[in-house]
Amino acid sequence: METKRLAKDYNGFYLFLSLDLVNSTLYKTKDPDWSELFIKIYGDTVEIVKQLIPTITLWKTLGDELLFYIKIDSQKQLVDVFNKIYLIAQKGNKYLTKLSPPNIKTKLAYKTTVWSGMVNSTLGKDRSKWKYLNLILPGLVSKDTLDFIGPDIDTGFRIAKAAFRNIVVVDAKLASILNKIMPQFNSKARIVYFEQFKGVWDNRHYPIVWYSDDWQKLPNTFNYEDKFNSRIVMWIESENISKFRNVSDLERIFKELGKATEVLAIQKQLKITK
Repeated sequence: METKRLAKDYNGFYLFLSLDLVNSTLYKTKDPDWSELFIKIYGDTVEIVKQLIPTITLWKTLGDELLFYIKIDSQKQLVDVFNKIYLIAQKGNKYLTKLSPPNIKTKLAYKTTVWSGMVNSTLGKDRSKWKYLNLILPGLVSKDTLDFIGPDIDTGFRIAKAAFRNIVVVDAKLASILNKIMPQFNSKARIVYFEQFKGVWDNRHYPIVWYSDDWQKLPNTFNYEDKFNSRIVMWIESENISKFRNVSDLERIFKELGKATEVLAIQKQLKITK
């Protein structure tokens, strides 16, 4: 099947947002009326997202995960959208807490991941660049949406495994950019762990960046079982938070790995001169 090409106007820098419902499978075994509740949750969540970011588009759903995308054209828009994504994460979890029936101990929550990618509507003639190129395609299911494939898209789904309640996971390239243009980002973001993800960065250790408003209070939000289910939570509980790597280290990491040009390409696209 031949896929129609999109106009070059679609090319550029995109953010992708994942809101993944935690404890959804277990919850369905506890509440016989779960279907009505989940339908309401998905509809209300999309409304919360669209109210804060009207230009964002619902990309698709994967099980109990909602995925969105938005094209970013300036550094001002990037900062504004990122701040609203963090607000969405907070509002979404407060909404789920309020909505959960008090007689059911299994509580629902959202894990939030945001990642980025430079995308193009064609591969071009230079095959040496194909390894690093993300493609934007017309949506196969709906003409009203787009679809995306490529290494940065895959990376986002991989790092989503490191997501947790009450924080936002940010991909390394996006974190490096935000650290240049958001004065408060450095104080609210930390490299909390290094993880090897299959197929990502040639299987080298990838820096996991968490973003939180209050790092001192964050450990108090962990449940008893969390450290047994998450190596990252266990690591956080065993170490002093002040020891976590500063996100400014990302710049050196990208240089050492020969990936600094990928960050520079985003800066050029958004006219970031810092």
